[in-house]
Amino acid sequence: MTSKFVLYGYDGKPKQHYVVSTEQVSLATAPRKEAKPGHNIIVVDRSGSMYGDIGPLKDMLVKLLTLDEYNNSSMLVSLVSYSTQGDCTLHFERVPVRDVMKAKSPQQAEIRRIHASGLTCISQAMSLAKGLVRPGEPTAIVLHSDGYANHPSVWSEQRNVSAVCEGFRGQNVFVNTVAYRESSDFAFLSAVANAASGKCIKADSVKEVYD
Repeated sequence: MTSKFVLYGYDGKPKQHYVVSTEQVSLATAPRKEAKPGHNIIVVDRSGSMYGDIGPLKDMLVKLLTLDEYNNSSMLVSLVSYSTQGDCTLHFERVPVRDVMKAKSPQQAEIRRIHASGLTCISQAMSLAKGLVRPGEPTAIVLHSDGYANHPSVWSEQRNVSAVCEGFRGQNVFVNTVAYRESSDFAFLSAVANAASGKCIKADSVKEVYD
């Protein structure tokens, strides 16, 4: 549809002429796509306090990775586990999730081999995970734990983990924490997540953890 109009000056004489065309505009917009993590770093607590939860934790990891493969098969995955200070293992590094989920993959074997023993030094694992982060690469670090960091001391662990999380500021990194029982140290796990733009949840279901 086209219409015309004239602007008149104070003297009553026409000053400008306009032709206006109208068209139908859709207000619908395409849904915003959220950036998917390029690198998923899984950090697993295998200290003695996790003894009763380590089996369900390993099952949870395999199910979560199955969902990751479905949604983003090229995403890279690294796995770190820890217990007492000095006992921290990088099981595999930067492996595409589609390879992790292949039948009888060595990565799945590594997950199944994890067992609980020793004390809890989270800071060493978080420091190792920080070393796996690459500049500009979207990275999700997920800490699976009951949260009771106690080695070499509760105070030193809180200080050291806080320092690691502070180091993520300004980077494309976030940290989520997953608690495995009602008695978990939610205050500590929430503080870790909040310091690195993440969330703390209880592992009640695979869907809740994945979301």
